[in-house]
Amino acid sequence: AASDDMLASQAPQPIQPTPSVAIIGGGIGGAFAAWWLRNASPAVRIDVYERSSAVGGRTLDTGEGDASVELGASMAIVQNRYVAEAATALGLSRQLRSEARGRGGGRLGIVGANGRIVFEEAPSGVQTAWRLLSRYGLRPLHRLRRRGSEFISNFSRLYEAQAAGRAFREADDLLAAAGLEAWPRMTCAAAMAEAGVGGEGEGRLVEELVAGLMHNNYGQAWAPSGALCCFTAVAPLAAGGSSAAFSVVGGNGALARGLLAASNATVRTSHSVRAVREGEGGRLTLSYTGAAGEEGAATYDHVLYSAPCAAAPDGGGLLQRCSLLEYQRLHVTLVWGLLDPAFFRARADGEADDGASTEEEALAFNAAFSDLLTAADADVPFLSIGRFGEAAPPGPSRSPGACDRLYATSPTPRWKLFSRDALSEERLAPLFLCHDDALTRRHVWDAPGAYPVSRPRPSGLGTFVLHETAAGALLLHPSAVEAATSAMEVVAVSGANAALLVAQRIGGAQRR
Repeated sequence: AASDDMLASQAPQPIQPTPSVAIIGGGIGGAFAAWWLRNASPAVRIDVYERSSAVGGRTLDTGEGDASVELGASMAIVQNRYVAEAATALGLSRQLRSEARGRGGGRLGIVGANGRIVFEEAPSGVQTAWRLLSRYGLRPLHRLRRRGSEFISNFSRLYEAQAAGRAFREADDLLAAAGLEAWPRMTCAAAMAEAGVGGEGEGRLVEELVAGLMHNNYGQAWAPSGALCCFTAVAPLAAGGSSAAFSVVGGNGALARGLLAASNATVRTSHSVRAVREGEGGRLTLSYTGAAGEEGAATYDHVLYSAPCAAAPDGGGLLQRCSLLEYQRLHVTLVWGLLDPAFFRARADGEADDGASTEEEALAFNAAFSDLLTAADADVPFLSIGRFGEAAPPGPSRSPGACDRLYATSPTPRWKLFSRDALSEERLAPLFLCHDDALTRRHVWDAPGAYPVSRPRPSGLGTFVLHETAAGALLLHPSAVEAATSAMEVVAVSGANAALLVAQRIGGAQRR
């Protein structure tokens, strides 16, 4: 009997098939999901389907090498653990916004009614603190920063939960683990009132600073937006401003590409997924159109829909269970040139200043600022202006002689403008003392590449699990949280959650 037991233990065990996972979407969300999944399940086969000709999604940049400018969001904060750790693991450097080259004086300004700058940072931190207190008051500033710090601290609980192996099937449950489950159900205005901010005599803080952060980060009004989205925008202020904001050297596109390369996934660009359906044996069959227009299909143990929900050309099958969202169109305009200080002056009667800017005034103004945000009542054609580098403009200049002298006197800033409408040459002309429209770059973020319109979600955020077969195959939608807020660190956390769900399912199947 003992020899029989020994022979049985030495009998060849059945070979477990290699588990396979398809990820639809090669943006930063799909890249993080692939990376986390590879770390959790080293043997899994990962295929990534990206409908565009290149991966990266919202991490698109101008493709100019070291001079590239990102066309979407470019910053994280030092408390964003996953983004920081991923960059380090991939050998990518990080740079604080306050230390970036080409930022000029690094000052922040807020533009109000009639284009007038209503708040401007000072050259020193002490002076800036005094200006903040004088304009917005100690109590409102303290309460806003305290609530923002609480938001960051609560969000950080998710790192510990995921390190302990906790995975969540519902988006609301994930937020509940961070004590944030009520936030998607209320407006930003309600959350500010609950925090004791924006009461009588305190409206300037939310109408200028909070509104400016929402315009810059999401291109949307602050008051009706969802509270979770609103405080995602406010978080950098609570974290420490530009001294706590960092970017990945080489851009977030380098991060997305690096994550996919490290995941050892097979990436299929220019592949549009038409549908996902339950196939033979309870697995999931994905049908697609390839780069050459060919139609194909492949079957997987699990599928991650790591892209914004969109109407599928072939009906979508199980993808129809993904709730469509409304997206905020946003225009990006990159301009080499010198802002005209005259645009940002206003007479007492509210009319624009007709006085021409001197060359010295123009150079001083452009050297001072790195960011201009807009208050809720700002009647200007842009939502925000940020300075991203400086150099001699590439190519020949068609500017008049005065501008050529200014270009020769000082490096020319490159400005990134966000706006709800396209900025034509005619609309840019009053803003800039000198610029050449031939060098201007324009891009529009539209559905589904733009950010969702932020509104409270009284009925909750829905599920990460779009479908589960009797055999245990999962169709997951990691981006379910995006209905409440969207940021690179949020996407990273969502990708980690999806990877944990799949890895635990794969581990359970192998043990059986």
